[in-house]
Amino acid sequence: MPQSAGSGVLRLTHRLKATHIVWSGGHSVSGRFATMSLDYPGGFVRRLPETIAVYALVVAIAACASSGTGGVSTRTSPDKISRSEITASSATNAYEVISRLRPNWLRPPATATIGGGVVRSQALLVYLNSQRLEDVNALKSISAEGLDTAQWIDASRVQIVFNDAPKTAVAGAILLKTR
Repeated sequence: MPQSAGSGVLRLTHRLKATHIVWSGGHSVSGRFATMSLDYPGGFVRRLPETIAVYALVVAIAACASSGTGGVSTRTSPDKISRSEITASSATNAYEVISRLRPNWLRPPATATIGGGVVRSQALLVYLNSQRLEDVNALKSISAEGLDTAQWIDASRVQIVFNDAPKTAVAGAILLKTR
């Protein structure tokens, strides 16, 4: 958006979505959204080709910086482990994958329920392709190489997702899917 900043000076402003951009001349943009201004002496008409080129370059840099498709790490979900994360973990079994990438899944909450005056700990369920396994130790016998995804199912959703879930206190469930 060209704006005249005075006699013989062109000021370009553009709202950018970026973390931080620096280019020659020491101009920089920081923050989630920032307004960038460039002043060009010499007037709008004489510098129009250069101005358009610089403006296009800055917009292209901002677009690349905000696209999220570069070689930088992708955003991970706290409730799901993707195939690429499993491969990058270099783990040999499902237990190692989870203990390295989402260790909190293996730590049920410290709370327990009281039923009939007896304190009962909450169960952590494990499913492989929707088939219930015995317990968390079963994760150690599942090869990481064959895993496609792993997902955490919150205690409030376990009864909805799995028909065979016990009616007792459940901390949550780990659902593994193979390739």
